[in-house]
Amino acid sequence: MSQIVNPSFETGDFTGWSLTVPSGGSATVVPTFTTPFFPFLSFNPVEGNFFALLKSGDSTLTTTIIQTFTATAGQTISGYAFFQCEFQGPPSDGSARVQLVDEQSATVIATPYLAEVLTTGSTGWVQWAYTFTTSGTFTVRARVNDAGSLSDNFMGLDALQLSCPIANPQTCCQAVVDHLITLITPLALDATPEPVQELTVSANIFGVSPGKVTVQGTITKNLTYQGVIVDPVTGAVTIGTVELEEQIPFRCAIEREDANAGDLFHVVPNGAAVLSSFSGPQNTGVFQGFNVAFQWFEEDNVIVCIRKGPVPV
Repeated sequence: MSQIVNPSFETGDFTGWSLTVPSGGSATVVPTFTTPFFPFLSFNPVEGNFFALLKSGDSTLTTTIIQTFTATAGQTISGYAFFQCEFQGPPSDGSARVQLVDEQSATVIATPYLAEVLTTGSTGWVQWAYTFTTSGTFTVRARVNDAGSLSDNFMGLDALQLSCPIANPQTCCQAVVDHLITLITPLALDATPEPVQELTVSANIFGVSPGKVTVQGTITKNLTYQGVIVDPVTGAVTIGTVELEEQIPFRCAIEREDANAGDLFHVVPNGAAVLSSFSGPQNTGVFQGFNVAFQWFEEDNVIVCIRKGPVPV
């Protein structure tokens, strides 16, 4: 049995991986990524500080990274992947996929992650997994192409793991949280600097029932922006810095065969995080002669990971 080398790309490069990068394509290791097309989604690593980002090549050319390893029957390989495309549907096309190849037979034995322009469209971080039924030498490969799309397609890969079944696994749930903030002080769209937001996540166990653990949490959002401020006494209008804080609740559920009413579960250390975030001004207009937004939209994809038992001391 051999472990995956550099499974979360924390070396900051592709150490342990082999690359095929065609004309027009690219393969990089990045700390964050924002799509170059609307709605300008931002992606952060699932774990650690980096993840792999693949961009499709010209025309039908495919960008691929691979790594070969050995595994025994009963082991599970898992990881996270995302796919981003600007257009969904004809004439655009293309896909991103994670495949597992049996080196002895040179055949694909599983495709645990598949996203296509014509079917699924873009996805956020999605966890994938496959359990080997036989022992041998295998290759994991991640690949993305655009198959003649009108724009480039992108794929992210992170947090690969080769593990044996464990009695008390770490399991996770994800929640997509939408929130609309009404800005009492309108945001000045043409002012600088641009709005800056900071997001933190806290979570705890809400309840345990047979086969299910429910998690509840809060996203704390701090937004700093340039607003149109009207003095209530003099009526003078100025552009100034505005800071606000919003707390956004969420819940998600995790299926656990070992869960029963009254059992203790806990959120693992650093087990709550924002995987991706999309935000921006909404409800625009003119106020006191300035182009402004009266609301701020936020969509966050959060992940929470738990384990059975009391909180470690």
